[in-house]
Amino acid sequence: SSGINAEYGGILRTELPKHNLSPSKIIDVLSAHPNQTYFSTVDLRGNFSLSVDSVNSLVDAGVLAYYSANSSYEWTVPGAGVVADSLNKGCEEILKRIKMRASKEILESELIDLKLKCKNVGIKFVLYELIGRQSVSVQKTGMGNLIKVNVRN
Repeated sequence: SSGINAEYGGILRTELPKHNLSPSKIIDVLSAHPNQTYFSTVDLRGNFSLSVDSVNSLVDAGVLAYYSANSSYEWTVPGAGVVADSLNKGCEEILKRIKMRASKEILESELIDLKLKCKNVGIKFVLYELIGRQSVSVQKTGMGNLIKVNVRN
């Protein structure tokens, strides 16, 4: 399906009005170009009807990123760096805690009860990331899912 991700549309609907911009036209244009990653200044002024001040405001807010290598802009997710950093720290923390155990494994229910030092992401989200990275594997047992650190970690 063409169009932008619903979550990203929600971010734009929240962030753009903060800069006195209507999200509907921007979302429509982005939806019409689902495979286009970079946009020139001409694209932003023409297709998106953004003024130079609006573009600068969106860059300052983290909604647009400027890439000097190809003199273009990319729509971004504000605060994504903070979340990515927290996710990495959460993964490191969980792996360290599991590796400290003699068996190098933990029941998912026990893991979910642990409190992470980083507060920007939930422990289940971090667990899904670890599974996606193939840092851990999940084995179903009679007592619930058993999370095991993979050998390469």
